[in-house]
Amino acid sequence: MRNPALPTDAHADLELTDEHRLSSGVVHLRYRLQKPRTNSRPRALPTALKRRV
Repeated sequence: MRNPALPTDAHADLELTDEHRLSSGVVHLRYRLQKPRTNSRPRALPTALKRRV
């Protein structure tokens, strides 16, 4: 049975801010939320995410 930790319909635009590679092969990545675009039109939601009224 599949039980995701986060909602499957969630989406966030992320920006990679830091990366560390350890000698053991482990990679530590740090992300932050991207700043909203101020000069562009808001993107339309995919049809599957639009709420039915």
